[in-house]
Amino acid sequence: MGAAEWETSYREASDVARTTGLNFGSPACYSALRMLTDCVNWRIGAKSTQKKTSRVRLSVLLVGRSIGLQPTSWAELRDHAGPSAVHTLDPRLAGNHQAIIHESLWLFEEYVRAITAGRMSVETSIVSLPELQVPVTVEDRHLWTISAGLEQTALSQVWTAVSEAVKSTTDWWWVIYPSNVPEQFPDFAEQEFLTGGMDAGPDGASPVFVIDDRWLIRKPAPFLGKRDYSLEERWAYLPQWFQHEFFHYLFRIYPEFRLEQTDHQWFDRRAWPGDFEGRWESDYFSESLHRILRFADPPLESKLHYSAGTKSSEPRTIGAPDDEQAIRNLVAEFSAARSARDPKRLSLFYAENAEFIPFGGSLIKGRAAIEKVWTPVPDVQTVRTIRSIRFIQPGEAAVQLEGRIMSPADDFKWLDDFLVTKALDHWKIKVHRSLQR
Repeated sequence: MGAAEWETSYREASDVARTTGLNFGSPACYSALRMLTDCVNWRIGAKSTQKKTSRVRLSVLLVGRSIGLQPTSWAELRDHAGPSAVHTLDPRLAGNHQAIIHESLWLFEEYVRAITAGRMSVETSIVSLPELQVPVTVEDRHLWTISAGLEQTALSQVWTAVSEAVKSTTDWWWVIYPSNVPEQFPDFAEQEFLTGGMDAGPDGASPVFVIDDRWLIRKPAPFLGKRDYSLEERWAYLPQWFQHEFFHYLFRIYPEFRLEQTDHQWFDRRAWPGDFEGRWESDYFSESLHRILRFADPPLESKLHYSAGTKSSEPRTIGAPDDEQAIRNLVAEFSAARSARDPKRLSLFYAENAEFIPFGGSLIKGRAAIEKVWTPVPDVQTVRTIRSIRFIQPGEAAVQLEGRIMSPADDFKWLDDFLVTKALDHWKIKVHRSLQR
């Protein structure tokens, strides 16, 4: 992971892309291999009797037409000018039973199963909207690329065109619209255009992937934009785009972990948490997942449901038939209460006669006394990662955690030892000891 050889691959991949038109991402295939590693590890480690899998419905919306000004030169782009152009969706997306769409999604769908330990699977439904025409634009937003995407009102038109039946059964969305990228004109032959990203669905919360149709068909400039993607490139590169946008969304819905306090903060290696090891974007995503998000509460497999049939107002409880998962829930919910700076809620995770030994402090006995120690909760954000769970006997387990202050300016770490016990199907902390690492 992040070895020096990939640096060479990163440089060579750019040269290969320009000379042969191949695009497997940079470093070449690195993101796909990291995702595939998670998938293989899960498949190998999966138990013969899996827990019940919940499904999320991904509705892929194929927008029939787009219309907007298309500049033919840099001068027209700066003046917001150019001829009006109407585009129709590339028919290859619908051909061969929508094979291109499914090829682009395969690894991402498998990845979702892997990162939720098989508790969530993606069910894809393709919805064609041939009569829908949405507005598009080309403009310089003073970013690192030029935008050639949907106008601000376009998504509201999409939601109006989608039936209530589809809305009520959809958790995630993917909107694909006809491209307005003016790459046929000499001024823009080597220009990269931003044509999509992540947005919110008709309910204002569900995730929406947005992209133009050419993104699935051909390599965008500077990757020789007139060359079509091969099957292998779709398998290896397009899942990298899905992962990038998906983690934008995950970081947004779990703000307590501060994994994207500034836009694309992982582009600056100095902004990574101190115990993260890798070098590339997909390293940041993988470590965010395995060190933090897998232990979040609510967990991924419950928080990522949005359709009417999967919403629930019932609060999650710590008790569960699976003792190990129940303990993980306890730790996750304890961490969430700590992030919320709620001393009363924190105290409820301790047994009535619990003992707490903070590092550098004396023994504190009893839930009421422990609540006073947590009042007020320090105004710093922390994260706790489970290192091990060891069952001592039925109804009793030792849990070791690693704690870290989530601040680039403070790399303070410590260890937490919990002795947890089970009573009336609920796990509580009986002994809590903190040690400076």
